[in-house]
Amino acid sequence: SSIFSLKARHLHLGGGMTIEVHTLQNAQKVQATVKNASGPAAAERARALDNQKVLLLEFGFRHVDLNKDLADQRLKLKFRMSGITYWESEASKAVMDESERLCLSLEATVHAVFEGASGLDFELCRAGCCASSSATASCRVPLKTALQTVDVGSTRPTVWNLELRATGIPNQVLGNLRVEVRINTSTLQDAGGMKALKAVVVPAPLAATGGTPSPFQLAMEKAFLQKAKEAQRNLQEAFNKAARELPEGHARPSRVAPSRSSAGSPGPSLASLPEMPEDPDDEHESIASVQSGAPTLYASERCCE
Repeated sequence: SSIFSLKARHLHLGGGMTIEVHTLQNAQKVQATVKNASGPAAAERARALDNQKVLLLEFGFRHVDLNKDLADQRLKLKFRMSGITYWESEASKAVMDESERLCLSLEATVHAVFEGASGLDFELCRAGCCASSSATASCRVPLKTALQTVDVGSTRPTVWNLELRATGIPNQVLGNLRVEVRINTSTLQDAGGMKALKAVVVPAPLAATGGTPSPFQLAMEKAFLQKAKEAQRNLQEAFNKAARELPEGHARPSRVAPSRSSAGSPGPSLASLPEMPEDPDDEHESIASVQSGAPTLYASERCCE
């Protein structure tokens, strides 16, 4: 067909999105399209998304004390929110420490942007079969519990010792995960930018070429605008949701950039759940049972070093 005839074709962008693109009949229509092109709009949308305030989660994964039934198995730990994996460790076998405890070393610092989940999921999986449905053991920390046990905005980490309970057998504890937690506010740009997003994936905006944009470029720009707008709305809703779960009277934290290193930071504090009274005869600073049949969250002084 002639390139000067006006014909419609469909450009499939994935995710069920299809954009109708027309070849242009003549140079006058090309110029009209350029005048209506949203290059500045895309740049403005990108800036707005980068400046969006977000809740930034930082985890210092240390180790998992394991039940001896899991000896000689290659295991990995996954951190998930809303069924999406934000991080997973390399698969490895646990080793026996000097106290004859089976310990899976992690030693990883992980940052994740909160995108609106109702809870934080930690899953222990056998290597090679680590779909969420086949996790060997897991622990869920509800969002409200997380925000009430961590001093949001503090540079001092809070220590969680989480019971990882067997899938389908909630009374069987297969491991105890030690993790140091910080929660701060940040801008998306400081938290890693658009590539840090998992719930709403935003395509990278096309670089400006300085010439006449092609139909493909216009279509991709439209797709970017739609996804960036959706992501910004989702992040704002997530931030508002977290703010509502903060303890009563808690001041909204000021924006800080993610910490790059724990060197020189104050030592970790132990998580304490305010609704549970402290028992001076108990080895734990506080113990609280996480609701909805989930595993127990311990704030404990015991750890294997």
